[in-house]
This record gives sequence, C-alpha cells and structure tokens, in this order.
Amino acid sequence: MNEKSPDSETNWIKVDEHIIQPEEYEELPEWTDAMFAAADVYENGRLIHRDRTRQQNTL
Repeated sequence: MNEKSPDSETNWIKVDEHIIQPEEYEELPEWTDAMFAAADVYENGRLIHRDRTRQQNTL
C-alpha cells in the first residue's frame, strides 16, 4: 500500500479500523480471470509479477 500523505484530510485510522460488513460486499465487483491475470503479484512486499500487456499499453 502507498504511504499515506500527511496532507490528506482522510481519517486513515478510521479507514484502517473499518471492518467491511456483509451488506457492503454487494458494492464490490466479482473478480474475473482477466482481472487476476492482470494483477501485480507481491511476495513478502516484493513485486514478483507484473502484467506485461498493461505495461505496454501505458508506454
């Protein structure tokens, strides 16, 4: 996760403490195989896989 900006007006402590309730799951999209394939994969905080297609599209 990115560092939290000290200039942010967001109450990050409240955000970090929030526990998602069952009714909130309806707002979250189901992950597709394509979404999993395009995701960056980290192990112990180190990037071990990045989708090359996404990298090429941003150049």
